[in-house]
Amino acid sequence: MADFLTAFESIDTDFSGEITREELEAYCRKQNFDEKFVQKWLNLFDADNSGTISIDEYCDTLGLRPNTEYMEKVQVQRSNAAPADDDWMNGVKVIAVAEALDEDLMRLIVRLAREAQAKHTVEKDIAMYIKDRLDEKDQ
Repeated sequence: MADFLTAFESIDTDFSGEITREELEAYCRKQNFDEKFVQKWLNLFDADNSGTISIDEYCDTLGLRPNTEYMEKVQVQRSNAAPADDDWMNGVKVIAVAEALDEDLMRLIVRLAREAQAKHTVEKDIAMYIKDRLDEKDQ
């Protein structure tokens, strides 16, 4: 079973904790695999149909636990990718805003989303993290 984890780690070249379609395609070219490999993997492992395969989705499907060493690399990568405290809105494009949403709340939500992404790989866990923190704020 360690070979399955090694395969995931080989494909996730940026240690993001997830495999993108582009990473799968690059891996297929490098290994001279059939191009159908990409869609087969996405169909099999992309449980939430996000277009990426998270380490959690992969391990859940195969009944495995992620390597501790790999997860530490993922955590370091996510920490390094986090913006400086005063720059939470950097790279964020707001596409819709409720009239009642003030800028401070918007910044808080973006900060919480980035914190959640650094701690979790599953979208429902990210959403729950944000919700719990916003609920705590209201109390």
